[in-house]
Amino acid sequence: MGEGTNVTISRAGEADIAALCNFESQARVTEPGVLSAEFDEELYAHFLDSLRLSSSRDSAILIAAEGNRLVGRCDVAIIRSTMDGMVTGYIDWIYVLKPSRCQGIAARLLLAAEGFFRDAGCKRYYLFTADNEEAQAFYHRNPSLSFARREVAEKVL
Repeated sequence: MGEGTNVTISRAGEADIAALCNFESQARVTEPGVLSAEFDEELYAHFLDSLRLSSSRDSAILIAAEGNRLVGRCDVAIIRSTMDGMVTGYIDWIYVLKPSRCQGIAARLLLAAEGFFRDAGCKRYYLFTADNEEAQAFYHRNPSLSFARREVAEKVL
């Protein structure tokens, strides 16, 4: 296919819930050691419906579709500081199905996320990267992404 040219990037809406559920199921089949095997499609569909995907101002699921099949997604959110009003973007998750990787799809999803953040007035965004070698290679081989490494403190509650 080459550089994901047959792939379209868009914001998911309620009409995409079934495709998102199918995507999640496929992801778990292709990478069982990376993603939790437990997946309740009905519960997840109900959760997605409750998010009101197409009308949320501060969050979105950006999807990469090849025809009617989702091959990638990027979940984004806006965080508004109550201290100084700073608007910051956050990428909660980005994932491309294994057979569709290395075609530029994840980079296109990140560019779409940057557009979402810019439109919301963000000057920066953050994401946590997976610690596997494939993910790290993606984030650091492409100079146009130019992510800075920062220390993060985490506490599990």
